[in-house]
Amino acid sequence: MSSGRLVERTPEAFQRFAEDYYEVSVDLEAVRDLYAFRPLDQAHVSALNAEVALTDLAQDIAEIGYPQAP
Repeated sequence: MSSGRLVERTPEAFQRFAEDYYEVSVDLEAVRDLYAFRPLDQAHVSALNAEVALTDLAQDIAEIGYPQAP
């Protein structure tokens, strides 16, 4: 298990970190889209955590100014 540090700032490094830390599979394409600041939609959220709805994240998304799909 890693020390929990994320030193390399790439989607691939985050995927490895998250899979190790959370012990779940992490969709690399979804992570790449987030790193590219592509608009967030339910498909992205579900790819990363099937138990979370986009509406559950609305306040957090608004606070950080992340773009949402129309």
